[in-house]
Amino acid sequence: MDREPVGVIEAKRDEEGQRITEHEVQTERYANETLKWRKAGLPLRFLFEATGQIIRFADGLAPLPRSRELFRFVQPRQLTEWLAAPSTFRGRLAAAMAYEDLEDFVACYRPKSRHQREPSERFRLYSYVELIARDMASLDVFWLKDDSLDSLAGLPRPEVLQQEIVDHLESALAAFRGVAASLPKSTNQPHND
Repeated sequence: MDREPVGVIEAKRDEEGQRITEHEVQTERYANETLKWRKAGLPLRFLFEATGQIIRFADGLAPLPRSRELFRFVQPRQLTEWLAAPSTFRGRLAAAMAYEDLEDFVACYRPKSRHQREPSERFRLYSYVELIARDMASLDVFWLKDDSLDSLAGLPRPEVLQQEIVDHLESALAAFRGVAASLPKSTNQPHND
């Protein structure tokens, strides 16, 4: 970006697709190499492994970096936005919740003495009868409102959220295709269960 390296793309032949995640170590090694054009000796942030069919991506700045499959390469303008952000999407999520945020729930839930549970201002108990009486026995918690959602200033831009959702769905679909491919082929015989 702007003639500065920000990532590594480790390209492999298509037949390496089944083992593409095994090459993540190699990509990380390249990202950490001592190169004269790297700023401050920091590792290159964006890590890609790719064949002609598969693209995997990891953001080295994430709290627990791990790769995920992408449908297409990230556009340079998206990388520019990520570089300008103070932290990653996962980092903002991890920083958004601390144990103190859950203390009221833990006090109400009483994991060691569940028969002595008492409602609190934010959490209450529902009996089986109350749950079943609800429309379609929904466990929706719409009545809980997160005031932090009133301000959109801390949220990523809509196109970033949209792309993350698309990436997650595509990754799930790819994983499901992998499972489906590993299942024995049907002989179109009806099952007699």
